[in-house]
Amino acid sequence: MVLSRSGLAGLALLAGLPAVALPPPRLEIPIEIAQEVTQKVGQVNPNRPIRIEITNAGQLDLEFALTQPVSAQRRLPAGGEIAFGSTSTSFLPPPVYLMAYPEESEIAVNMYVLSTDRNVVEVVVGQQAGILPGGRTLTIDSDGSVYVF
Repeated sequence: MVLSRSGLAGLALLAGLPAVALPPPRLEIPIEIAQEVTQKVGQVNPNRPIRIEITNAGQLDLEFALTQPVSAQRRLPAGGEIAFGSTSTSFLPPPVYLMAYPEESEIAVNMYVLSTDRNVVEVVVGQQAGILPGGRTLTIDSDGSVYVF
């Protein structure tokens, strides 16, 4: 059972307790980071070729690699752009797993999917000294659902 502030005050008076000023309610602002959990952030057509375009908006170089399908590790300098796949060939058949990780262990990678129009997954990455340092993974499931972990 949950009582409101006025309900608690009324209950105290009925019990013969002196009225006590309660502190103001704590303001809780829900923080929803859709691209950090298991919430879908986009959709592509898995039956058409897929391209992933990445922009590094941060100040540090990052490393990227596809683990499915397997690719060589690629470095993305600060301010740089790279792409995986093509919209004219089926180089990236789902499922696709793209890993982004920092060179320094205390840095956290932020990853945001901006768009999935035309089967092009547009991604912006950045870095910060992190509470949860480490990399991020972009996943495209076999049904074309796009996630960031």
